[in-house]
Amino acid sequence: MAKFTFHWGHGIALFMTFFISMSLFQLWKSTQYSFPLVKQDYYQDDIHLGEILTQKNNALDKKCQLYVLGDSVYIYMPSMSDISGELSLLRPHDNKQDVKMPLETLINGKVVIPIHALDKGRWMAKASWTDGTQSYLIEQSIVL
Repeated sequence: MAKFTFHWGHGIALFMTFFISMSLFQLWKSTQYSFPLVKQDYYQDDIHLGEILTQKNNALDKKCQLYVLGDSVYIYMPSMSDISGELSLLRPHDNKQDVKMPLETLINGKVVIPIHALDKGRWMAKASWTDGTQSYLIEQSIVL
């Protein structure tokens, strides 16, 4: 019986087998992970970018602020009385936890929204509202 000798042809075959099997393993693992989009309609936001920038500038001109204090999100809107809009709290890594709440009641120029039921971590807060004449928008990253 002949003795087996390992030569460069065997090395190339082993390397190619190992490389292909690792590539197939990585391909299989990548199909097991979910890649949710932050927004499903991000093209629409790009189309309306001019309007969005105008709304943000309107909020800056009126010195509107969004901040977290305790278990509530406060939106400060000086010199506004009758508003309608919504607050969207978007979770960057899990869009199933996204929350939308209406903005209606002003108390001393503030809207107070309780958030004690939300998970701790990073959220993207997006408040958009109108006072009948102009539209406003605040986008801010917050940590609960």
